[in-house]
Amino acid sequence: MVAPGDAFQHYFWGEKNAGYDVLLTNLKQGANAAKEFHEILRERANYEEAFCKSLRRLSEKTFTINAVGSFLPVWNVLKKYIENMSKIHGEFSVKFKDLCQELNNFKLDTISKTNKMTKEQAEIVKTAASLNNIKISLEHVNKCKKMYHQRHKELIEGEEALTKAGSILDKTEKSERELEKLQQKFAKSQEAFTQAENAYKASVERYNKAQEEYNDDMTNSCKFFGETEQDHLGQIVEFARRFGDMEGDLITELRKNCESVLGGLVGYTPEHLIEIFVEEKNTGVEMCPLMQVELLTVNDPPVLSTTPRPLHDKSRYYTLRPLNMIKACTIAPYPFTIRAN
Repeated sequence: MVAPGDAFQHYFWGEKNAGYDVLLTNLKQGANAAKEFHEILRERANYEEAFCKSLRRLSEKTFTINAVGSFLPVWNVLKKYIENMSKIHGEFSVKFKDLCQELNNFKLDTISKTNKMTKEQAEIVKTAASLNNIKISLEHVNKCKKMYHQRHKELIEGEEALTKAGSILDKTEKSERELEKLQQKFAKSQEAFTQAENAYKASVERYNKAQEEYNDDMTNSCKFFGETEQDHLGQIVEFARRFGDMEGDLITELRKNCESVLGGLVGYTPEHLIEIFVEEKNTGVEMCPLMQVELLTVNDPPVLSTTPRPLHDKSRYYTLRPLNMIKACTIAPYPFTIRAN
């Protein structure tokens, strides 16, 4: 396996020396990655806490409902399942919060270290200076190169003018004074071209020196970037792994609760529920007996005497009254109406 520093040294060069900016940007993005990961985990912990509270309220509600008749055994299983689920989510809500706090500390530490490294780390500072020197040197090279090409063009034009003038002079017999002027101009063009060429060579030499310094500094920076990145990734990946383990553990616990508690519903068939209800709520196995008429004892009516009463007995005289104030008496042997006492 290639060491991180060696991998960076092999793959972050190129004609425009863009490797340094890429690695520096990646270093800064490491702090941003920790920040964004913390935000995601914080929201996940908040969702877990909110869901836990909702389950707790739901669990409390289930314990206030008991009037469910023969469905009660199944209802008790559901209450137990929701209660266990509320406890499980409560435990993992705390775990997510603890992990979130650890990640927040890591985030703050990473941001602080990154800011300090980009400003004070020797490898980064030197490489940044070398890269800036290369940019300045390259600009100077381009300027000198442009001047060099311009002087070369002027030299060629002067040489052509001098050659043409020499041939015309042979034919027209012009004065040697004009030819001398052209020769002087050509000589100046040669001198300017030589100066431009020397300046161009010096600029290239300066650029190459700056490039060599950058290469040395960048090599050291690659090693630093690689080691720093390996340490950063080792920590943040560990947080991601722990987060994944928590999610997996949560799912495992919920599955266990589902299997152990809700699995008991398999045996609760309608026939079984009816059997349980009958066993717990039965009121007896014998039918109520039929009701018998309970008659009260009644004495026979008294027997009235038929012997005539003496004349002096006032009870023999009866006062007649209107029919609406009397009752009919059918007591034998007196078939007449008498006043009720």
